[in-house]
Amino acid sequence: MKLRRLLLGISLLFLCSGTLLSSQERDEQVALVVGFGDGSYLVRCVPWMEGMTGLDLLYASGLQISEDRGLVCKIGPEGCDYPKERCICSSSYWNYWHWQDGAWRYSGVGAGGYLLHPGDVDGWAWGGAGTVPPTIAPDEIFAPERVAPGIPRVEVVNGDLLACVNFKGDVNGNARIEGHCVRVDEAGSQVSCSLDRQESRFCGTLVPEINQGVYRITFSILDPDGVRGSSEWTLLFTMTSPVYIFCPFISNGN
Repeated sequence: MKLRRLLLGISLLFLCSGTLLSSQERDEQVALVVGFGDGSYLVRCVPWMEGMTGLDLLYASGLQISEDRGLVCKIGPEGCDYPKERCICSSSYWNYWHWQDGAWRYSGVGAGGYLLHPGDVDGWAWGGAGTVPPTIAPDEIFAPERVAPGIPRVEVVNGDLLACVNFKGDVNGNARIEGHCVRVDEAGSQVSCSLDRQESRFCGTLVPEINQGVYRITFSILDPDGVRGSSEWTLLFTMTSPVYIFCPFISNGN
């Protein structure tokens, strides 16, 4: 547990720095490939530490994890909402794999019992029994110049629809992320914008003064060096009601 807390702290440090992780040599790193049910996937590289397990790697990746005594229920937005529901709540679940001898090999032990070594690549895939993660060569995974995008996040702030995508890699700074938004519950034109690059993420305003409705948002990740993970993400966002900013009323007591 102490190792997991330390790894989580290191992960948060890397999420705030665009170059610290890339300075690590490959023989000092381990990698994670996560394949989601819609075909999108992401890649994470983190520093290896003595005694590190597959479960430690998941926590160190910065992704939101739900688990039941080592059994992984949810990674990011996909999985079962334990403890509100059973950890395995459907015929789909998180399959655990290791990249060995040029192919994915199904893990014979749980993530909490699998010890990692420098240069190892772990894989997780959401689906029925035997669902395999995307195949990505380790040379591509550990290449520091390739951008590794995270899961896009959208929110409404002061009435505007904002989007942000965390990233790692891209040490030469030539990656771009574009957002495309179209309203799908009624006829509407597509709105596109390039997200602004910040220290460890891309952010931008997709729709100013957004109205109620259902919107399909597509993110295109562009990097001449290649992308460590899915080059496109699609999210569905429902704006159910106007957003108001309430200011507290201060009484003078009279």
